[in-house]
Amino acid sequence: MLTDKQLRNQIMNRIQRIRGNNLSELNEFVKQIEASIGNKEKILSFGGSFKSMDNEVFEELTKNL
Repeated sequence: MLTDKQLRNQIMNRIQRIRGNNLSELNEFVKQIEASIGNKEKILSFGGSFKSMDNEVFEELTKNL
């Protein structure tokens, strides 16, 4: 199994071989990955939001959803 550093080096070496006309596609792909990481963090920030909610209110909320 590769370490993070080895994997990053491998990826960088592969990027160096990519033709210029494909770099914009690669850039868009990396942007999508970065955006998904940000979305995951936003979603996870809601974790525990219902923890302090009264059980009756929580049950009613889940039934009505």
